[in-house]
Amino acid sequence: AQRVLFLIFASHKRDTKGQLELYLCQTLGRLMAAPVIERQGSRAAIGTRAGSSAGSGPPTPVTGAGESTFGDGTLDITAIERPLTHSEEVGLYHAASLRRGVRGRPALLEVRRQLLEGLHHLLTGDEALLTDLWVNFDCDMQRGNMFDFFTSFMTQRAIPWRVSTGEDEAFMDILLFHLVRVASRAGVEAPSGRWAELLGMRSVGDRNKAAMPADASQSSPCGSLHLPVLLDRKTHKDAMMQAAKLFNKKPKDGVAFLQRTGALGQAAGEATQHLAQFLRETPTLNKRLVGEFLAKPSNLEVLQAYVSQFDYSGKRLDEALRALLGAFRLPGESQQIERIMEAFATAYAASGNPDIATKDAAFILSYAVVMLNTDQHSPQVRSRMQLSDFARNLKGVNDGADFREGFLADVFAAIRDAEIVFPEEHEGAAGFEYAWRGVSAAGSWATTRLRTSTYDRALLEATWPRLLRALERT
Repeated sequence: AQRVLFLIFASHKRDTKGQLELYLCQTLGRLMAAPVIERQGSRAAIGTRAGSSAGSGPPTPVTGAGESTFGDGTLDITAIERPLTHSEEVGLYHAASLRRGVRGRPALLEVRRQLLEGLHHLLTGDEALLTDLWVNFDCDMQRGNMFDFFTSFMTQRAIPWRVSTGEDEAFMDILLFHLVRVASRAGVEAPSGRWAELLGMRSVGDRNKAAMPADASQSSPCGSLHLPVLLDRKTHKDAMMQAAKLFNKKPKDGVAFLQRTGALGQAAGEATQHLAQFLRETPTLNKRLVGEFLAKPSNLEVLQAYVSQFDYSGKRLDEALRALLGAFRLPGESQQIERIMEAFATAYAASGNPDIATKDAAFILSYAVVMLNTDQHSPQVRSRMQLSDFARNLKGVNDGADFREGFLADVFAAIRDAEIVFPEEHEGAAGFEYAWRGVSAAGSWATTRLRTSTYDRALLEATWPRLLRALERT
């Protein structure tokens, strides 16, 4: 199956950016260290404390002796002289803003060996892939820092801390292939003889030619890949991630940072739109805090600008509401919910759906859908609402008339069959389904093939301490 997958990635990489992202997130997650089991009396805690809430932010780690915590979401791995624990690797994963809900559990035995073998094949079979990861993910505001995370993960795992398990050799092999290619592109003579055999290479040129994907000639326009443009994008992304980090500690501090850096603009009215855009487009924000911030009466203009950024045209009300509530966590207080539903109803009514007569009707139905969602999926509710109950509660609210029967039936069935949740807070099927829906929004792949050397200096400057440390410790 992996061979088929790699063939698809090689021949249709332009159209499989999202699929490759999911593959790498899942594979790297399953190659993480196994969680440590702590026994406390008769209970066992695996990797995270049993009482941690399913909210935004990384799980609370079970911190063992000498283990680093992630209070600020960062970790300097060059200062740690031991293998990273499972919770530390998860912390790095979250700090890089990689997709949640798709990591899976660490694999064991043969499955683990096959995953590592596949990752090794993928990353040593394409000269440009590691650089492409930086261009396509680390320089994209909507994607995680895949290159940066993998560099940390690879250089930490390449060190045989106690005794070689074979995994360290595989990661060191990937690291050496990367460095040999960088050296080759800089004009250094390719390895030969015993070194070439140890690296499994005929020659760098031969391997690159063999690994050339079928769509290599269809590379993205050079203008979008100019190094200064990409460095500007990365700088902007880093600034937004810093603002998000401050926002996640105290929203007021995050907004103040945006104002100081000029990110909210200078003209009247710009600040509201730019702040709403920041809340919508910054994936590292704490989604619970975003919901609470939007629901404050003092932030009504920001809330209205935020809900107006969604495209509701052609969507049934429950579909539009599901899209909105997939972007932040709905607060629990009734007044906060009402405030958000009122703003949503105004924006949705303006989209011109023929089944909704007025914005008041949109508001009442929106609130009813939120209540229906709780009724249908809360384990505390024993007697669940039926379609007839749902329709009776909404009788005459559509500007004095009833909603169309088929329309209400479709809304009811959609909520009954699929709960409105914030899937990034869930592992397993719900999280993967949410991530899969975002695959189509990933955009097309931009390849650096035939000009990869343009980026080597900048990437080495960003990663050399980690690379050098791995070589020194081996």
